[in-house]
Amino acid sequence: MKVLFWHMCLIVLATFSVSCAKSLLESGSGSSDSDSDSDTDTDSDTDTDSDTDTDSDTDTDSDTDTDTDADAGMDGSTDTDTDTDTDTDTDTDTGTDTGTDTGTDTGTDTGTDTGTGTGTLVCIDFDGSSAPSTFNLTTALTTAYSGLGVTFSGPSVGSGGAILNEGGGFGVSGHSSPNFVAFNTGAFLSGGGTPTGPETIQFTTPVTSVSVWVAAGSGGTVTMTAYNGVGGVVDTDSGAISSVAAEYQTVATGIDHVVLQTTASVWVFDDLCFVN
Repeated sequence: MKVLFWHMCLIVLATFSVSCAKSLLESGSGSSDSDSDSDTDTDSDTDTDSDTDTDSDTDTDSDTDTDTDADAGMDGSTDTDTDTDTDTDTDTDTGTDTGTDTGTDTGTDTGTDTGTGTGTLVCIDFDGSSAPSTFNLTTALTTAYSGLGVTFSGPSVGSGGAILNEGGGFGVSGHSSPNFVAFNTGAFLSGGGTPTGPETIQFTTPVTSVSVWVAAGSGGTVTMTAYNGVGGVVDTDSGAISSVAAEYQTVATGIDHVVLQTTASVWVFDDLCFVN
């Protein structure tokens, strides 16, 4: 009985040793599954339009891994790995250019010129004939230019300005050479009158403008006064005078005559112009 007992113990011990060995063997050879899924989705849309763009991307990755280990049925493991990657990219560009250029030029030029240019310009430079250089060799200027619509007179009959040549030593410039109408309160004309002012310039028909150049070697002032047909003053011009001739002008409707008067004792005028 003891022998049989010990024999059975040996059998049990042997069986246990085998089981332990197998257990140790299995514990050293485990199953190892490594699944690595890497999905990279990059969508880049750049739209510069008057458009509407919609991009929709859907990516689905499904991986199923089944591992069955060949370890004699001790570990019949099944590993199922499902990876779902859904990428939706929506890009909406709704830029709209609605600029409108509706510029309109409706400018109208309705200017009307109602001017009536019927005037005649008359200019006299007093150079049309030879003239002496001293007063005692001439007489006062009166009707020599009546054919051009103008006459001249001094403060009294036989007196007033006379046409002289510039060689008489008046010391003036700025006039048309060689002649001018000259005055000198200390001189005498050949007919007994004196070459003094004021000087009246009378027009045959009314004029609208009168201009004249005046000079005096010793300086002074001058005034030109314009009158209508009934003796009313319609315009004046005045100022200082010097050895260099300067222009004086009157402008008005219906000028009948003008009067020139200076403070100088010796003076001249030249280049008379008027519009009739």
